[in-house]
Amino acid sequence: SSSSSSRSSSLRAEAQRFSLDGGGVVASGGAAGVPFEWLLRPIGSVERPATEDRFMDLKRFVVACAYRAGSPPFPVKSTLPPVLLSFHAATLYAAGSLLVAPPSAAHVAGGAGMYALLTFGITGGHHRYFSHRSYRTSRPFQFAIALLGSLAWQRGPIWWSSHHNHHHLHSDTGRDPHSPVTGSWLWSHMGWYWASAEHDPPLDKFTRTWRSFPELAALDKLHFAPGLLLAASLYACGGGGALLWGFVVPVTCCWNSIFAIGSLCHGDLGGGTRRFETGGADTSTNVWWVAMLTLGDGWHNNHHAFRWSARQGLAAHELDATYAALRALETLGLVWDLKVPSAEQVAAAERVRAPGECAEGGRR
Repeated sequence: SSSSSSRSSSLRAEAQRFSLDGGGVVASGGAAGVPFEWLLRPIGSVERPATEDRFMDLKRFVVACAYRAGSPPFPVKSTLPPVLLSFHAATLYAAGSLLVAPPSAAHVAGGAGMYALLTFGITGGHHRYFSHRSYRTSRPFQFAIALLGSLAWQRGPIWWSSHHNHHHLHSDTGRDPHSPVTGSWLWSHMGWYWASAEHDPPLDKFTRTWRSFPELAALDKLHFAPGLLLAASLYACGGGGALLWGFVVPVTCCWNSIFAIGSLCHGDLGGGTRRFETGGADTSTNVWWVAMLTLGDGWHNNHHAFRWSARQGLAAHELDATYAALRALETLGLVWDLKVPSAEQVAAAERVRAPGECAEGGRR
């Protein structure tokens, strides 16, 4: 049709004003006189890291997501941003429906239960097991917790653990993937994951052990498949309401609670406290309300002091639901050899003030 032809011509004309260079967008005729000059610098990629992306504001974040999603005249680079935006829109709709047309008790209970399962898949699986090996388990149960974590749509255990260990190695420095101290809050919360291609591949340095398991390597490549199967099953059994409350809302809430550990449990943004001196540039803090949302992972300063520990709530008042669940699994014989610091190690760490020292007497 004529309208379609006119639209195509318009897009071609717009595309001619830009040329794609590696991982970024570059003005073909220079920045002078070109609209949207602020979007012309490259978006982070492996080949061309865009350090300035660390300081992105909301406008830059939206544009970066649009670029990665293939908004004309840009090519399709990722399906992640459309998923992010649509899931958040659906979750806002669900929140509004609580006031107008409340869902059934079964939907709410199912959503809460699914949120707890997904969050444990990340905190107990991707984090405490695959990133830090804070306990041992069998190969079948290892795959089960990897599968559970993958349902949260935060990528597979190999990718997740490799970037998390990179974070520990470079905490709150310019090489930290998601620090609010060396970047903006928006970057640390979502920008590094959703809007920059720089951190797309797993880091080989931290993946050798887990890549030796073919089932984990396959799951890491097909990390979206378990969630798609779950979503399809919920829709087939209970329609749109089951899909919304049983998958979309829990996944969205799990994203934000887990990402809040990186964006609010470093620096001063979360109003947290520091029990331990963790050395180097690290500014990790314990944020009690993030700990409640993340089943215990918000005791983040404790974690940076004893990252190998299966328990992160080290004081009696520091509730750690993930550790409680691991203890229950230990009773059932599904996991064993949970690593927990002794009272003497905790006391010694509280006395440590020399940068870089850790409770085990080594270096971070």
